Amino acid sequence: SSSSSSSSPSHPDETNADAPPPPTPSPKHKTKPTTQTRFTPDSKSEEWSSAMTPAFPDYMRSTQTEELFCEDVRESEHVDATSREEDLSGDRRRRNRRDTLNGDVTIRERRDTLWSAIKAEVRRDAEAEPMLSSFLYSSILDNSKGGSLEQCISRILANRMQSVTLLATQLNEIFQKTYQGDPNVRTAMRADLKACRERDPACKAYSDALLYSKGFHALQAHRASHALWTSGRKDLALMLQSRISEVFSVDIHPGARIGKGILMDHGMGVVIGETAVIGDRVSILQGVTLGGTGKEGGDRHPKVGSGVLIGPHATILGNISIGDDTMIAACSLVLKDVRAGSMVAGSPARVVAQTMGTPSERMMQEIEPVSEKSQQSFCEWWQDAVKEQVEEQRRDGKDASS
Repeated sequence: SSSSSSSSPSHPDETNADAPPPPTPSPKHKTKPTTQTRFTPDSKSEEWSSAMTPAFPDYMRSTQTEELFCEDVRESEHVDATSREEDLSGDRRRRNRRDTLNGDVTIRERRDTLWSAIKAEVRRDAEAEPMLSSFLYSSILDNSKGGSLEQCISRILANRMQSVTLLATQLNEIFQKTYQGDPNVRTAMRADLKACRERDPACKAYSDALLYSKGFHALQAHRASHALWTSGRKDLALMLQSRISEVFSVDIHPGARIGKGILMDHGMGVVIGETAVIGDRVSILQGVTLGGTGKEGGDRHPKVGSGVLIGPHATILGNISIGDDTMIAACSLVLKDVRAGSMVAGSPARVVAQTMGTPSERMMQEIEPVSEKSQQSFCEWWQDAVKEQVEEQRRDGKDASS
């Protein structure tokens, strides 16, 4: 038996007999999906990004109000552009984003002061409430999952909106590619976050809005669905709209165009139609409807200017214009154009006063009279306005009967 074995032809792999055989992965290992939150460029992602390039309309590219909200954005985006150029050239060390200054503060964090402030808030909260430390670490502080505000928001939205048939990894990819596709979306995101912190007295920190505000979450998810809609991926956009409505109780059509610095306080019951347009620095409270009239298609929804405050459960119907710096009182029904700088109230709404400053930033939902009645309260002014309207209707009725 030994002679026959020695005379047998040698196997092609006998030269590497000393080396251990390569491990053979099991079928289960082969089919196991890999979870990865940082997406490297490939043919599919490049094709997706090229399709997304024209997805953001001109109204989101305005830099008129950028100084008011995002003074640090330009420096942050410069660092992002430098990092992307290094990735494309094969240098994946990302030294500009990993070199440390003063311990654990990276160059990117030093430039993006808003993101640095959020991480400092979360570290403080994790120390104060140990039961939340795991949640806060996985949501924000875990740099292995991506150390940017955009990646953090993508993870939060993906985890909240996932379903049995729509995986969190799929949603995470959609959101990340959308936010990375255009710097104007990132500017709008930061402006929205600052608006929550500056205008909502219940929001004590940026991290409160980032982690817990359903209005902020619904708005950022809408920005992704709007990008998909305008790039031609309407079925996916409608699916996201459906999930936004189910999870956040906010129904915004993907075709609606929304500017920067938006506060959607509470968000519960907000409905915004397909052809609606909302300018910059607008505050929208719960139960607001921007709807159409009739069942014909075309441009049929309101156009809301900048600096507008829309009170709780206000309804604005039809293709009408709401001027800049106006205020729509709670429970008002607006059916006609409203000139800039006006306050309207009632059903149907009528002008009851002139606004002072920017109502959406002041968040003052009461009349500020400029006449001899300056000492009257909001309720007294509203009562007088209703009496005047009733008397006017009576006079009109007598004139018609005579």
